[in-house]
Amino acid sequence: MATPRASSVSVQKNRPRQTGSLSPACDECRIRKVRCNKEYPKCSSCRASNLPCEFSNKGKRINHTKKLVNDVELLGSRLGKIEEALFRCLSVVEAANTPRYGTSSQPASRPDSEGNEDREESRRGSVDSEDSWSDGSSDPLARGERDPQADPMHYSSPVASLYFEARAASVQLMSSISSTENGSNPASPRGREGLSPSTPLGRYLSDASELFQQLATGPPPVSEPKYDDLPPALPPRTLLEGFVEAYFTDLNPFLPLYDRQSVLDAIEQQYGPRSDGPDLAWICSFNSILLHTLEAKSSAARPGGHTGDSTLERGLVVHLLLNARRCYNNFERLLQPRLANVQSLFSMTSFSPMQALVALRYFSFTMFETVFAQACQLARTIGLHQTAAGAPQEAERRHLFWCLFIIDKHAALAVGKPCLLPSYACAIPIPSSKCGSLIEDQFTARIMLATILEEMYRRLHSARSTRRGREQISRRASQLARRLEDWAVQHEHALHPTGTPEASQVLAAAELQYALYISRVLVQRRINGPESRSLRYSHARTGLQLLQKLCNGDHLGGRRVGYAMFASVTLNYSLIPFLEVYMQVLQDHPRADASDVALLTSFAARADILAAQTTATSYTARVREVSALCC
Repeated sequence: MATPRASSVSVQKNRPRQTGSLSPACDECRIRKVRCNKEYPKCSSCRASNLPCEFSNKGKRINHTKKLVNDVELLGSRLGKIEEALFRCLSVVEAANTPRYGTSSQPASRPDSEGNEDREESRRGSVDSEDSWSDGSSDPLARGERDPQADPMHYSSPVASLYFEARAASVQLMSSISSTENGSNPASPRGREGLSPSTPLGRYLSDASELFQQLATGPPPVSEPKYDDLPPALPPRTLLEGFVEAYFTDLNPFLPLYDRQSVLDAIEQQYGPRSDGPDLAWICSFNSILLHTLEAKSSAARPGGHTGDSTLERGLVVHLLLNARRCYNNFERLLQPRLANVQSLFSMTSFSPMQALVALRYFSFTMFETVFAQACQLARTIGLHQTAAGAPQEAERRHLFWCLFIIDKHAALAVGKPCLLPSYACAIPIPSSKCGSLIEDQFTARIMLATILEEMYRRLHSARSTRRGREQISRRASQLARRLEDWAVQHEHALHPTGTPEASQVLAAAELQYALYISRVLVQRRINGPESRSLRYSHARTGLQLLQKLCNGDHLGGRRVGYAMFASVTLNYSLIPFLEVYMQVLQDHPRADASDVALLTSFAARADILAAQTTATSYTARVREVSALCC
């Protein structure tokens, strides 16, 4: 006897098909399996065969392949937003655990969860915590008792650790002087605390020590731009048009912020008849272009040891700086996500290599951080870090991103903070190392070096790296040292141009060489070896010699390059080589090399010239103050 289920199945099989079941259909409709009982519209196959298409919808048939592609793109977009949110969260957490010039909240001996090797290295690092960080007993930090909270390993910023080590060297020499005068024990920390230097050298060392302590542990100076109740104004068109060509010929190739045609079109638009007021973004950009070019020409025309500024030039610079302050006071109007706003914000903070950072030179580091962070955020918002093949202004967008990328890596390493434009979030391929044009190859070399600087911060100076042991950090630094040497070999043609290069190409090559010396110094500071101290001193000394040679060149072109480069490197790369040579001079006192003293004196003289028209809270003024006290 058949079961009820079997009987129902047989009934279903014998039941006649619904309307349209006898109508033929093509294989394409059958494969899609979309049943509709509607004769129209017909698919292409049914129409060609003159068959009623019962398997097609009345509307547009769904393209499942296209739908799948769209779903994948939507998923990728959502994952990208999640990644950005996670990156911001991690940046906030890491910044909270990494004070600017203070000590890390994580102990150096804390093990991490990345394997037994890391835990073992961390344990060994805690055992060796009393050893000198960089080399043996020749390091001033290795003599006498150590303050565990003042250990350079606790500093995420390499510049802050340099300030501390320079202070330690000053205190050590003061202790030696005091012990010579009083016959006390120089290794006694109590004796060092009670020092009252009576000699001029002792007073200089005491002042320098206090300054280094303030720079290493204190907050950066804050300076708000003056406000005169006037809105930013467009600079005179005639003056701007007279400097635009020089800007794009001499400055823009190093950091290509703008496209020439875009700027020329903007000039016609902003100075032409308009129903509304001028665009603040282009006011800032035009003002920065004029300031950049005027300062570059002024510094390049200076003879050795003189400012060489005319009254007219000084007046123009003062007027442009006042306009820049007005732009900064209204910079919240530049926070709409568009390309011109990113360019204007970046131009308020950055010079091309022939001049350094505007906010650092004339105002303060706080202003630079504020404006540059907004520029990077806007760049991510408008998708500069993503590929946009065929998009309008594609080349200009790509060049602007790489300019932001380069400055971001230098700033992150200098202050010990996470990068705002990390490499892992960048979808733009790095340009070829040999493009045929020397200036483009040098720009590519700077991009490649920036990626190494990012790795240096992440592996050697981030909050997470402070949990590693010294031996593991030393191995990481050795690996990065090899990467630097590989980079130098790969970009040999950019570092040392052959033939008769132009002055601008000599400048770009010299700055690359100087950046290489600085990077070598920073890496050697993390290598735990007996030769580390001598190697980083050698690299720092070579860097200062390169700078002095360019500034003291007999020919005008070389001298112009040197002065222009000095303005760039003293701000982009801080006081790293100067302090390294300074510490060596203190250690060798009173038998210090006279050439080292001459290098420091030359640096201080040019730093004084550079800070002539700046504010007291500017980074340039800090460079002058430090170099003056150390000479």
